[in-house]
Amino acid sequence: MEVRIITILVSLIIFVSIGLNIYQYQIVNEFKSLPIEEVEEIEVFISDDNDIVSESDALIRNVCFGGLTAELGQQLKIVWDGSNIDKVNIVLLDHRAGDNYHVIATDVSFSEGYFYWYIPLKFIYPGEKSFALWIGEYKPPAQKGDWEPLREEAESMIYYQQERISIMGDYVQLNRPSPRDVWSLGQSEYLTWMTSRVEKINIILLDERDNSYRVIATDISQTNQPYSWNVSSDLSPGNSFRVYMGTYRPLAQKGDWSEVESIACSFPHVYDLSDRFTIE
Repeated sequence: MEVRIITILVSLIIFVSIGLNIYQYQIVNEFKSLPIEEVEEIEVFISDDNDIVSESDALIRNVCFGGLTAELGQQLKIVWDGSNIDKVNIVLLDHRAGDNYHVIATDVSFSEGYFYWYIPLKFIYPGEKSFALWIGEYKPPAQKGDWEPLREEAESMIYYQQERISIMGDYVQLNRPSPRDVWSLGQSEYLTWMTSRVEKINIILLDERDNSYRVIATDISQTNQPYSWNVSSDLSPGNSFRVYMGTYRPLAQKGDWSEVESIACSFPHVYDLSDRFTIE
């Protein structure tokens, strides 16, 4: 009798093990069959005398914007060709504010011929026909800054500057409060922001001393700014306040921010956080 029971149990274990292996095989193969998101390629050809040898269709495929259109969160493959260059630096120029620059990568081996760039979701405020990719030997002194003082030296070396492109995406940029602001209890203060493709936002006050939050306003549209808020007189004065502005809307008017932060500050929610400011 005991031998029969043992035999049945062994058979059952073997059966379950085979079933699990088949299931895992199916899952793995289903995963492998998932479509891979296509990567846009920006082809850039650099010559010895700074002349453009040729351009790919990707640069002019979108007639509406006059160039490439990319999305925040998208991965681009930047491709180049040429000769007599050891390393290149890749810089994004923002034409809206006096050609500010943002360094994408430095000391990239030219022989590699390409560089993958993931456009960060919280990188820069998006815009149409506002940006250009600059690739060349010159290495900027800082990660970002004003390009104009550097232009002459940069253009004295081998380089290529792509025609204007568009980087689009859902975005929230909070402009006020700023780090030096001092708000007064019981007084009206105003908040300002910019949005891209976000219709409604929610405004939440955070107190980092105890990681608490309280809702200031919900379902506010871009046209409702500047938004005036009468600073609650029951707040405890301090210099550790921040404002969350985004698409997340808490279920409660007050609570523990640590319990909802991981949701509020992750996809699919779009948001911005102010620096710390003072309420007295």
